[in-house]
Amino acid sequence: MGTLSQLITLRYLRCAVDEEAVLMSVAFSNFYTSDFSKKIIETNIFSKIIPTATMFSKNEETVEKQEQRISSYWDGILKKENIDLNDFSEIYGTIDCFGEFFVYLSMKSIPYILIENSPNQFNIPNRCIGPERGLHFNHSYTLVLEKHKALYGEGDLCKKRLRFESEKTDHSKSLPKDEWIDFNALFNNSSTQFKHIILSCLDEQASFLSEKDACLILPNSYGVHTPITKLDFAHMNIVYQIALDYYNHNDESRIFVKEHPYALYDFRLDKYLENPVTLNAYIPIEFYKFIPEFSISRLISVNTSTISKIAEYIKESIRLGDTYYWNFRLCHKLVLTFSLNKEFSNQKTFQYAQGVNDEFLQTFVHYCINDFPNYKPQMKFGWQSLKGDNFIILDEVPSENKKDLIAGLDGADSLTKIVFLNSKKDFMFFEFERFDLLEYITPFVIKKTALNDTCISDTDDEMLFFFCKDKAVREKAKSFVLQKSLKHTKLSLEISAVNIKDIYPLLYRREYVSRIQEINRAFESQSKQTNDVSKQIEGLSKSFNEYKERSDARIDALTDICRNLTQTVEASHKTVYESLSKSLDENRAHSDAHIDELTNICRNLTQTVEQLSAEMRKNEMRTEEHISQAVSEIKGLYRSLLTSNSWRIGRAVTWLPRKIKGLFRHS
Repeated sequence: MGTLSQLITLRYLRCAVDEEAVLMSVAFSNFYTSDFSKKIIETNIFSKIIPTATMFSKNEETVEKQEQRISSYWDGILKKENIDLNDFSEIYGTIDCFGEFFVYLSMKSIPYILIENSPNQFNIPNRCIGPERGLHFNHSYTLVLEKHKALYGEGDLCKKRLRFESEKTDHSKSLPKDEWIDFNALFNNSSTQFKHIILSCLDEQASFLSEKDACLILPNSYGVHTPITKLDFAHMNIVYQIALDYYNHNDESRIFVKEHPYALYDFRLDKYLENPVTLNAYIPIEFYKFIPEFSISRLISVNTSTISKIAEYIKESIRLGDTYYWNFRLCHKLVLTFSLNKEFSNQKTFQYAQGVNDEFLQTFVHYCINDFPNYKPQMKFGWQSLKGDNFIILDEVPSENKKDLIAGLDGADSLTKIVFLNSKKDFMFFEFERFDLLEYITPFVIKKTALNDTCISDTDDEMLFFFCKDKAVREKAKSFVLQKSLKHTKLSLEISAVNIKDIYPLLYRREYVSRIQEINRAFESQSKQTNDVSKQIEGLSKSFNEYKERSDARIDALTDICRNLTQTVEASHKTVYESLSKSLDENRAHSDAHIDELTNICRNLTQTVEQLSAEMRKNEMRTEEHISQAVSEIKGLYRSLLTSNSWRIGRAVTWLPRKIKGLFRHS
């Protein structure tokens, strides 16, 4: 919807008035059923308006399924409306972050022309990831946009890219197909007939914008600010109600509300304001330029590209910036803070702030606090050195600086004044061991009361703490009272100091304090013992480290020796093994030869023994025969001898041995 004026301008510049033009719009915005869309058709700006969806392919898991769904959806739409895209001479389109229709055109090979929605939009990096990050589309949708180049127009099917001509446009990243157009100038210099057609489409309330104190507020879409503020839809408008109460310094001015075209109309902002003038959300803001004496006294927005289209008609533009969404809850506390600042500071007082967004703080002071026109705090200071005439605003304190801050509070002098906004409910300076610092603390309570049953703000009490060692300053602070009625937020604020003993009564009971002191002393004693033990442990650790270093050196040396011995033994074993193996092989060869020789000898000996045995048996047999024969003869001779005469006996005695010897000679 933000580029509807561009499309209408191009429709009258590039087409013949009698040619038909069809507009496709987003269905869930209800634009196609609005009175404005009916007037567009009645004046023949467009002959037909076709409602379309933008989230039908949110959960498909693959690129192929995304493409199938996109193709099926647009085929159905065109068939239902009896439209053939080939019948159109030109197809124009503006892209925010979806680009489904141009994915479809890419798949069907149909050429088109893209128009920038805002200056330099085509050069914004990572645009394809937008639906995935902001609306939790499946990653496959990002891949589809990248594949078909649907958001940048870099593909061949994009014939031309129509871009904003302005001083901020980056021409270095342009393409040959780029055509630079000053849409504002074309729109402003349009024909009288064209202006008359535009004026006939406006709502009746538009003429009130020329009032002296008209204040126009332009809310962002719910998809932009609800994820940041963490507010649900039922409470999302509180950010704009608070903005109107604090940043619109004229309570009597008439409030104009122009909702975002994609707003959820069950939660329209104008339902929570008193007598607002509601402008048609679908009418482009630049259409109001043609109203005679059109001007806007004050415009409040957070972050919108619309302002640039009517900048020359705005007397005061208050752009809060995205940081407002993160910090709007601090507005109540900051009103009190700067009231105390005014009360206890002078021109020589140094202003510091820590833990509060610089942009938000300075914007708040510039538009909401009239007493500090040149306020610009230093955002850094020495935590441990808080002496001097300083007024310090502290919110979130980094954990690594908390001990330093305690030391700084100890050493602070009577001129130092500190406000702890305490938005995180971080009572880090109320640690029990330092309850003595509470003597210098003055708590303030902001009591909130709903003015009527349409109030959507929370009514919980808020608390901040004022620190100063000057007793007179603290006594003056205790009597400080502030009341504020928030007309648009429907809230009444009553701010006053309270006794810290009422907030932390236990800290001021004598027996409790005595017990705390006893615990502190025990803690200090234990800390001393712990320090002594720590020193002993440190000494032992040092000795152990030295011993470990020496042991490591010895172990390294022994390791080297063992490694060398291992290498030597391995080498020696190898040599001995090779020598023994060689000797064994040689001995085995010699033994085999000796064994073969001995085997032959034994075989020969066996044969010889067998032969000798046979001969001996033969000789024994022959000897036995001779011996037997000789014995027989001896026996005969003996018998003869026994019968012979004596002379014969002597002869026989000598003869007998010779005879016997002769007998055995032949044996």
